[in-house]
Amino acid sequence: FSRKWQLSAYFSIQKKHVIAVLEDFERGKPLDAARGSESNGTRPSTPAPKPQVEQDVLQIKHREGLLTEHAARAVWAIQQCWTSNVYLEALAAKFWQLTMQILLWYQQTASQCVQQLIQSNASKSSVQALESHELDELLHHMHDMFAMREVAMEQTRAICRVVPGTDNGSCGISAGLESAVGQALAPLDDTSNKAADHISSTITVPSTTTLASHLRRTTSQFRHTNRPSPSTPSPYISSLFAYLESTESKITHDQATSERIKHMLRSRVATRVSQEFARVCADALATISKTEASLLRLRKSRGSNVRVDVGDVVVPSGVDLRGKVPEADNDKIRRQIWLDVDQVARIVRGYGVETDPEFARFVDLIQPFGI
Repeated sequence: FSRKWQLSAYFSIQKKHVIAVLEDFERGKPLDAARGSESNGTRPSTPAPKPQVEQDVLQIKHREGLLTEHAARAVWAIQQCWTSNVYLEALAAKFWQLTMQILLWYQQTASQCVQQLIQSNASKSSVQALESHELDELLHHMHDMFAMREVAMEQTRAICRVVPGTDNGSCGISAGLESAVGQALAPLDDTSNKAADHISSTITVPSTTTLASHLRRTTSQFRHTNRPSPSTPSPYISSLFAYLESTESKITHDQATSERIKHMLRSRVATRVSQEFARVCADALATISKTEASLLRLRKSRGSNVRVDVGDVVVPSGVDLRGKVPEADNDKIRRQIWLDVDQVARIVRGYGVETDPEFARFVDLIQPFGI
């Protein structure tokens, strides 16, 4: 065997085949079925031709629940290094080094794909961006970036069972290998966050665009209409998170990963929507207070005109600190705004996330409107 096979040449053949499967896919080129034909022995085996590779990748994709071709091929490449008819104990260090290179390839490729998808989707209108292929692909990449961490760790433990002296945590080698894998994939956290930021921003823009017009409608429906004081939130509040829910309906993967992605999106969308809602409501309340102040001056009446600043949110004068809700039109408008703000807070709590801190302070300061 030693005379027929030279270890360095054998490893070079296997490495060339594995890298070609990754790079040719990335460039969109067909695999060369004859690649690796230099080796003529029967053990270890020659690299598999294209049809077998494609079949193996497809099986891995289904078995591991992966959604992107990049992740499935990375898993195939790692498994290829350590399969019984390829791996040689004398080449353990080299195959481990190749495994780390494969993980680095996946991490960099996933990052590049996410960046390209974000740039492409950002050029679309808000509605088009929500229904785009790019957004679906971003969700798929987020899923696989989380899944790859688990798959890579499982594969590392499998490698430790193959390589003598590394199983059962011997000399800390097993833990060291898992730590190396974790460090190699650590940049995926930043990539996942970038994808989540873009998706949440895409959801938030159409969700908050019409807030100002809704607040103007709230003002007009109570001014000089003799309507009774409101007791329920405005109907539009229920639609503020409709785009989030429609996006979440596309996340139908394994439960643990799906919940993790949903939490990332909910947290970001809740922060953005609540922050914008607090700003628009504060503007509406400020307008009401200015109107009241003008009328009071005209009537030569005395009144309070105090402005309370909390962060960037201005809570205007007119807060009834006694908790009284008179039947005046402006007080009806204030109460409706309170009911709407309170409902947004309830919806966000139902998602299991927090509102923007500015919104939380705003809720506390206008709470007298709800008494």
